[in-house]
Amino acid sequence: MTLATTLLRFVDERLDQMLEAPEMWGADESVELQILQLLEIRFLITAQPRSQADWRQVQADYEHFLADHLPGSPPTTLTARLGAERRPELWSLLTAFVVASSIRYAPQSTATSRRSRRSIACSPLPARRGKPSASAATRTARGQSV
Repeated sequence: MTLATTLLRFVDERLDQMLEAPEMWGADESVELQILQLLEIRFLITAQPRSQADWRQVQADYEHFLADHLPGSPPTTLTARLGAERRPELWSLLTAFVVASSIRYAPQSTATSRRSRRSIACSPLPARRGKPSASAATRTARGQSV
């Protein structure tokens, strides 16, 4: 197993763990930022950006994602945008972003069809009241069996 494969496996497992039990990892905003940092590491492993200018790609993707899902909201963290009254949406939205990012920056070696990945990425966000379990969705998006 190469170092890149080991790191990718670690990051993917940690993302799943954080989305399954976010309260174990800290306050909501802290967990949100930890997830973004793990996605940046994942991006560096899978996309292998050519220059430092590309390192900001995950942040740019997240800004676009938030603008699409919460148009007109101020430029701040998702946790702050939603506030306490919309907290149940936090984990659904973060899970959707993790899945979308995992699909967009999938390792070259995963051989799942792009059609099945697109169907996951384009499916509407679940209307859930609690935090969703991300494991099955993220593993499916990464081409792993559930």
